[in-house]
Amino acid sequence: MLKNMDNIERIEVLRGAAGAMYGSGAKGGVINIITRNPSKTQTTIDMSEGAFHKENYQINTQGKADKLTYNAYYGKNIQGNVKDAKGTIWPGHSNANNKGIKLTYDFNEKSQLMFNYNNSKMDYSGYDMYYKQDVRDSSYDTRDMTVQHRYIFSDKWQNTMTYRRNNTHSLIHNYYEQYNSLSTVDTHFKYQFFSDQVTYQSGRHTVVMGVDYSKANDLKARTKFDDSPTWMSNTSPYIQESWKILPKVTLSGGLRYDKPKRSDDVLFDSHTSKNYKLSYAATAKDTIYMGRS
Repeated sequence: MLKNMDNIERIEVLRGAAGAMYGSGAKGGVINIITRNPSKTQTTIDMSEGAFHKENYQINTQGKADKLTYNAYYGKNIQGNVKDAKGTIWPGHSNANNKGIKLTYDFNEKSQLMFNYNNSKMDYSGYDMYYKQDVRDSSYDTRDMTVQHRYIFSDKWQNTMTYRRNNTHSLIHNYYEQYNSLSTVDTHFKYQFFSDQVTYQSGRHTVVMGVDYSKANDLKARTKFDDSPTWMSNTSPYIQESWKILPKVTLSGGLRYDKPKRSDDVLFDSHTSKNYKLSYAATAKDTIYMGRS
């Protein structure tokens, strides 16, 4: 959905530690990209050409029929040789296709089901002038599917359950001039993600708690000499609260526990992430905060 900017409702930058909800790596903040829910029926077509044999074609159609909203799109992007700042021509060609559909069904004002499917595929070749490396007949293909159900229990409680699956296949053929050799890098992975999140909001308090489960599978064929793991997983319960102490002062903090595993039974250390933040809204445009994670 992100390949076509017509599908983007808004982009939020959540500043400060967010490790409890988004993982222990989210120390400085989170960029949250929110896709658009169609409010009217319309179709847009965009075509453009540019330098370096660049061609771009986009079609997007969206609409609403009673309780169902839909958004479908297709895009094609072609690009040829590229010239760098020194005027050197880097030979290459890429042909990328992106398509997808998003369906949302409102059972009632409290219950909503969303389905989203996207597919991005690119065939490409090129020559790296620096490494004297010739990339021939390579490809990249990724498909992702998301199912999400939201339910509002009351004006204080709501639940969001999400399942996401991604399948990525990359094939790279590299020819090295100086060695007169051809090497192939062939990778194929499947990623799965499940999340159940409960939100409680009352007055000056907002509490978010839930559990995430993720698993990555290596789908390439194995040999008896290959001892690398065929899958890795992680289970993560978490809780985070924001407390508005004063109209302009907010204190937030959270805990997240990560328990990773992998197929060869090699142990990873489980760990607990902690974060807290105190913020002060000095003016309508200025916020001062300090935090630790």
